[in-house]
Amino acid sequence: MPASLPPGPKLYAANRRLAAARHNWPPGALEACERLDAVHGPRWSTSWRHPWRDEPAGFYASHDDHTHLERELYAATPEALDEAIRAHVDCPVEGWRVRWALGL
Repeated sequence: MPASLPPGPKLYAANRRLAAARHNWPPGALEACERLDAVHGPRWSTSWRHPWRDEPAGFYASHDDHTHLERELYAATPEALDEAIRAHVDCPVEGWRVRWALGL
């Protein structure tokens, strides 16, 4: 990897900024994702997406222990996604890997 590329979360943040610009995210969506990542990172990654197939437009989040069998969290608003992330971490079945990874 070239030395000019930033490491880990900085690279992800730079790529997300490019994606937001290229895919015409709505005003405020990028800033909302950055706020969510500041609260729930580095284990959680958030993004905004246009509608695709059967998935609606809105905010999505996945965690580091996310498996291919587990759906990403979805919410129409950043506030609702924040609540969904908190509920997922607190869930005794769904969130056990997340709680373990976060040391909770």
